[in-house]
Amino acid sequence: MNYAPLFIQESPFTLRRRRLRRDATKAEEVLWRELRNRKLGYKFRRQFSVGEYIVDFYCPELKFVIELDGPVHNDEAQKAYDARRTQFLENEGNYVLRFLNDEVLFEREKAVEKILVICKSLRK
Repeated sequence: MNYAPLFIQESPFTLRRRRLRRDATKAEEVLWRELRNRKLGYKFRRQFSVGEYIVDFYCPELKFVIELDGPVHNDEAQKAYDARRTQFLENEGNYVLRFLNDEVLFEREKAVEKILVICKSLRK
């Protein structure tokens, strides 16, 4: 029998997550270097789907979401969207932590320490 290769069509959601990982901001790249490979003792994923949303970083074990906000998040419409999104994520049992990009870029150690403290408190 001649079998034709099976092509699995990826969802637009999957393609969007892949694009977000490929086109990561500098702050996302910096924080990912700190979170990847269980460097903090916990498995984090980046550009991960939670419900209908894609979050920047997610630790499934702790239900811990980390979001990085750039200048676009200063817009009033974006603030309202972010508030709805955070409410949804928290209603799903997640803890949401937001950083400004500059906090990660210029105060990386402080941001990582805050993440570690929260990880430990969520672990209990």
